[in-house]
Amino acid sequence: LTAALLAQDQAKALRARGEMDIPPNAELMVVGAIASSVRKLAKLDDALRRGEALEAAGREAGLPPFKVAESRELLRELPHGALFRWLGLLSESDRALKGGAKRPRSAVVFGLVQGMCQRTT
Repeated sequence: LTAALLAQDQAKALRARGEMDIPPNAELMVVGAIASSVRKLAKLDDALRRGEALEAAGREAGLPPFKVAESRELLRELPHGALFRWLGLLSESDRALKGGAKRPRSAVVFGLVQGMCQRTT
């Protein structure tokens, strides 16, 4: 699911979400896993913008060595501002799952998936 979200592939992300057997009240763990990946990507982006070498930036971001080049390519393909927007969506989803929403928990995760896959220019 996370890989599909980072690639902004909505069909694949929705298919992956549908195939997941999420136990009741485990939606927060799913959002946490997605948030962890997005934070690593944001840290990689920050380190690269500061001029760090790719390998050093990957270590600083907490990425395994085999994911660093792939993550850099994802960053290159993301529309400007996507990481910032995603962090906001994740924050809203986290808050909603912790009691701030009247809609079902599964709808919160579905909305997150849709929001992250929405391409903006």
